[in-house]
Amino acid sequence: MNINCTLFIQIINFFITYKVLGTYLFIPTLRAIKSRKDKENKLNAEIAYEESHIEQKNLSIIKHLFDFQTHVKKDYPLPKETVSMPSFEIGYKRDEKEIKNLSSKVENLLIEKVPHVR
Repeated sequence: MNINCTLFIQIINFFITYKVLGTYLFIPTLRAIKSRKDKENKLNAEIAYEESHIEQKNLSIIKHLFDFQTHVKKDYPLPKETVSMPSFEIGYKRDEKEIKNLSSKVENLLIEKVPHVR
């Protein structure tokens, strides 16, 4: 009889402890976790909205820049007498005489323009 009585007392003690812990520890902890998850989801939604807003702004800026560039090209064309760079073909080789001639011209120009070269 003594074992049965202590067994019932332990069962009652277990349920009282379970109820107290559930009321003062488990439920408030679960509420706090849910509250933090809700805040995190809200912040993630705001971040996604701001990112899409920034992307729209960037596209708008790119469109305005393109419009401005086409406007400038149309209304302010380059003059016809602009200097264009000669196009060099890849693999073009000069002979030794031409290379020596060019190097001597460059050396003479350097000496003429910059007196302290030699």
